[in-house]
Amino acid sequence: MKKFFGVLIFFGVFLSCLWGNEFEDTLEKLILLNHQIALLQANGNSDGIDALEEQKTYELKKMTLELIASKEDFSQNLQGIADEQADITEKIKQDIRHNDVQDMEFQRLTYATLNLQKIIQTFVLNLQKNIGLFSQESDVTKIIQSTKKELQKQPHFSNKALAKQSAEYEKMLTTYQEVMDYFAKHPRTLLPQNAFINIGVGWVLQKIATFVPIGGSDLLVAKALLSFVTLAFLLACRKFFAYLIFSCINFFAHFSNGNNSLGDKICRDITKPITYALLFISFDVAVGILYYPNVSPQKIQMWFGVSYIFVGVWFFITLLKSYGVGIMGSILQKKDGFRKEAINMILKVSYFFICVIGILITLKYMGFNISTIMASLGIGGLAVALALKDMLANFFASIMLLFENSFSQGDWVVCNGIEGMVVEMGLRRTTIRTFDNALVLVPNSTLANAAILNWNRRKVGRRIKLSVGVTYDSSMEKIQKTIKDIHQMLLDHPNIAKDNKEDLKIDHYELAFRQNIVSMQDLLGYKDDLFVVLDTFDDSSINILVYCFSKSVVWGEFLDIKQDVMFRIMKIVEENGLSFAFPSQSLYIETLPKNAAI
Repeated sequence: MKKFFGVLIFFGVFLSCLWGNEFEDTLEKLILLNHQIALLQANGNSDGIDALEEQKTYELKKMTLELIASKEDFSQNLQGIADEQADITEKIKQDIRHNDVQDMEFQRLTYATLNLQKIIQTFVLNLQKNIGLFSQESDVTKIIQSTKKELQKQPHFSNKALAKQSAEYEKMLTTYQEVMDYFAKHPRTLLPQNAFINIGVGWVLQKIATFVPIGGSDLLVAKALLSFVTLAFLLACRKFFAYLIFSCINFFAHFSNGNNSLGDKICRDITKPITYALLFISFDVAVGILYYPNVSPQKIQMWFGVSYIFVGVWFFITLLKSYGVGIMGSILQKKDGFRKEAINMILKVSYFFICVIGILITLKYMGFNISTIMASLGIGGLAVALALKDMLANFFASIMLLFENSFSQGDWVVCNGIEGMVVEMGLRRTTIRTFDNALVLVPNSTLANAAILNWNRRKVGRRIKLSVGVTYDSSMEKIQKTIKDIHQMLLDHPNIAKDNKEDLKIDHYELAFRQNIVSMQDLLGYKDDLFVVLDTFDDSSINILVYCFSKSVVWGEFLDIKQDVMFRIMKIVEENGLSFAFPSQSLYIETLPKNAAI
């Protein structure tokens, strides 16, 4: 009865160490295959051993995919095993006190079986946590070697009273060791990018073998044919897949809806990296099929991996340039508080970080130690800073200009003799379009250290300064009336700025606090001075100074207002009986020659 109870407990423990029906079936098949091979070898019969070994290799390959695809969290299982082992330890102590040798051996066997379960689940857990798409062969090898060492430490049992349980335990231990030996010889099969291709090819070739016998040289022909068909199919479908991915992105973004030309442009830009990615995948799969049942050489895999990283960086930058710029543009249209140059700076910094991340991932994938590289950059930081002094100066100058808010995109600025409209402020330089339509690229450090004349930083008031010259034969009364009429005309003009405090809009709490210590009119750009006075006695004219500001600061509107003011001044001068003076000279002759004709 006790033996029967022990067998039940043993098989319960054995089955509990197997997770998922597929993995359980694979292990049972491996144990059965090992048993059949051992029987044939014991009987001296070599017929059928090769077929069994081939079947065992296939089961090991299938187990590879099951390990990669396993998503079960074994943390709780490991805790449960630890609790069971603690209980068994207490039972062993009791058996020692009661001198129950047989039960103690049984408990030791159960403890060892649980330990096998713990080792294999820890192995899978380490694979799940530490192995990803960009992992290297060395990462897998470390986990395998650690597991092999743990299995080698496990005890062996030869108790006659527990012969059946001991035999089952030894079969399990031998199978696990054989599995680890297989993985040690083929560590790259546990990398996700290899496992699915190998298992998929094996499954397809098995299906083909059910209709057409495959063996020897036929296998190479079948692999070549399968590789060609797969490559042709993937190449034929890559544009369809690219458009499908674009449609999914566009469905969630809702950006290019209603704008067919823009949508077509974005589609062309985004589908390019997707198309190249599918192209590389097609060749990668085709090469993997040709090398089946082995994995393709590491150098080939490395270059395919680098290609995927490059295409990924290209895709994200293109995505940011299309949808990112579009989304940021829609934000600018809805909210006036966002500055164009700030968003432009965010986009450029995002491009930079995407490239840096891509480079770091590439170096990691190629086997370089990123921590060592970062440490060496820290040591050589001074040399790098000196070599990139000008570039860093321009970068920090761009940040300073951004926070100081010296100018915005679209502003009319003058700096170091360069005058024009600010097109774009980048990380290194600012682009200015001059009024003769030339494009000037100014380093940001130059702008940060020079005086900048910004004609757009004004709310109300663009200066109109005129000198109205009348002739010297004008009477003082007429000149006084003309000055008064021009002044009144300007006061009545709807587009001329006047001393009106209501025009001063303070819509920010910080400005409201500062209005008692800073002139808000000068800070925000409100000018409303208005003067009409007798200015100078020139050589040929008596000059009246007209000094005022238009309400609008827009160049075209300002010109219209100035023109209207000049027409009104001409009318006032004419109505007051005055004439505009022009440069002239009077020649006085004291005496004339006697024979001169007059």
